[in-house]
Amino acid sequence: MRKKLKETTALVRQYYQIQNHRIAFGNQIKALKEAKVKSNPLQGYCDTLYAMEKDIANVLAASLKKEEIWNEYLKKVKGIGPVLASGLISLIDIKKARHISSLWKYAGFDVVNGKAPRMQRGQKTTWNPLMRTICWKVAKSFLMVKSPYAKFYEKRKKYEQRKHKDLTKMHIHNRALRFMIKRFLSDLWLEWRTLANLPISAPYVIDKLGHAYSEKETLLKVKKEKK
Repeated sequence: MRKKLKETTALVRQYYQIQNHRIAFGNQIKALKEAKVKSNPLQGYCDTLYAMEKDIANVLAASLKKEEIWNEYLKKVKGIGPVLASGLISLIDIKKARHISSLWKYAGFDVVNGKAPRMQRGQKTTWNPLMRTICWKVAKSFLMVKSPYAKFYEKRKKYEQRKHKDLTKMHIHNRALRFMIKRFLSDLWLEWRTLANLPISAPYVIDKLGHAYSEKETLLKVKKEKK
């Protein structure tokens, strides 16, 4: 099963690489048009790349039909399409992610000494770079389609603006994005672990600090206490 998922990961990686090339071609074509220069070869290459994108997306969509987490949860999340879902499903081994914090760390959205982890020259990352990229794309998609998760972004943005008046707009924006992504990852973890009949525990912020990270996790704690 994991071998098949590795193939899916490779397809997702190629999809985004092709997309980046297609966008680059598009920008060049636009620049030439502004200079009143018509370039049929460039447009042809751009069209070919777009066709490859669509073909890979169709292959990924077909492979998702057998994925329970897609059918039961991800396809119902506004802003998550077949390509993003394929990336998440192929990269995450939900059995190994024993805690929500494990998934945050794997995606590079944990906190190290009070700060987000960064790449250090000569040191191996503690997260999966492609997973982090997918998560940022998920965040961008949530804002673009005005997903319900975007409300978490707006709420956190206002909080950061009140709490940290010394931070730049971009810094506040990124903090709010990280908060939104972690909310989504926590919900994905809970749904997936439940579907897979794997042990579930409330995150540290609830069990130890008494904070409610999300409604689902609060309900989860109540269920635990009733047992």
